[in-house]
Amino acid sequence: QNPGKSGFHFIATGVDAFSTLTGLISSAERSIDLQSFIYHDDRTGRLLAYKLLQAADRGVRVRILLDDFFSSSKISLLATLNAHRNIEVRFFNPVSTLRWARPLALIARFRKVTRRMHNKVFIVDGRVAIVGGRNVGDVYYAMRADYQFTDLDVLSIGPVVPHISKSFNTFWSSPWTVAAASYGQYDSTSNGSALVQKKLKQLRAN
Repeated sequence: QNPGKSGFHFIATGVDAFSTLTGLISSAERSIDLQSFIYHDDRTGRLLAYKLLQAADRGVRVRILLDDFFSSSKISLLATLNAHRNIEVRFFNPVSTLRWARPLALIARFRKVTRRMHNKVFIVDGRVAIVGGRNVGDVYYAMRADYQFTDLDVLSIGPVVPHISKSFNTFWSSPWTVAAASYGQYDSTSNGSALVQKKLKQLRAN
């Protein structure tokens, strides 16, 4: 009804936000791009990972871009995703790709380390995009009884989506961004490794 115009829908609640994400993942046919500041290894983080693995099994290309500061420590979850042939995980502005060196890097590279990536973007098939305030985790999707964050997301369709994709690709291809395989704790992880098989079992149980 509105050719050449963009459409927007506010996603106000955490439950609606999570339902929208998982629903779009299930409907994806070609590609999924996920950009976030934080990715928690909790109930919703594991369920989202499981849905992404199912999409990748269907042949969907999945790109996951996370800020290094809090997310890179979720080794078993993100290594399991990165081990899939159709999924690639990258981190923005690593404090250090060596775990033992991170405390030293926080001191020695303080000015660089404090430049973080707070973008939250989710794009499916280059046609539908969600931007907003929610990271990935129970506290953002109303799955914690004790506390939660109140945020707002915006689902978008139409000509605005390629602009959002361009922003994602700028960060994805940035010299500040490093592939997960560059990290010492990720470089030897394969789809058949004990770590991945243990995590896959946990994801199925979750």
